[in-house]
Amino acid sequence: MVSKDDIEKGAVPQIETAKRRPPGALQEREFTDRCTGCFDCIEVCPSQALSMDALMVPYLRPGRTCLHCGLCADVCSHRAIRLTPRTREGLARTLEMEREDGAIWGT
Repeated sequence: MVSKDDIEKGAVPQIETAKRRPPGALQEREFTDRCTGCFDCIEVCPSQALSMDALMVPYLRPGRTCLHCGLCADVCSHRAIRLTPRTREGLARTLEMEREDGAIWGT
């Protein structure tokens, strides 16, 4: 795993700024300033669509589909990712599924 120390030392190449961020991510500069690299959004993503880049901020992995479930925004304690109208609806559906079935996304 890449650490922030590695990046500061120049041991890791910088990322392309064109990487796609999760739905509801703030504008790039504010997003990278707020995100702490805690991995909460990555761990909660049911489709494993998120990964961490060299700057230790999440991005949408190529070839993976975001389900717009809203879980990443829900767990983002620093509000680098926020709910959008679409992810707000997705989160409501996800929570309803959990109430009805006791499980989310087949877990």
